[in-house]
Amino acid sequence: MWVTFDELAPGMVLAGEVRDARGMLLVPVGAALSERHLRVMELAGLAGAEVEAPAGDAEDEAEARARLEAVTAALAPLFAEADRSHPLVGALFDWCVRRQLRTGGAAA
Repeated sequence: MWVTFDELAPGMVLAGEVRDARGMLLVPVGAALSERHLRVMELAGLAGAEVEAPAGDAEDEAEARARLEAVTAALAPLFAEADRSHPLVGALFDWCVRRQLRTGGAAA
């Protein structure tokens, strides 16, 4: 299930690789998150990660994915003229998504 960065906690197990905006592997799939992993992810400005879901959390996963998709869609027009594959632009977009998910605010 996809969770926002603020919901990540030490001990959670990754269900997918975590890569930075340049594609560099930060944390491999199957790793149990540590404080160090979380710090590296924070410095990379990541919005969240895929973690293994406890049984019965399918509804929460769907809700988290829906929130991510809504925020991403709301912010995309603001970056329409920018090359989001550029590392700095991609990092800025991810930071904006993360901020919107954390604050619960609507994209401008």
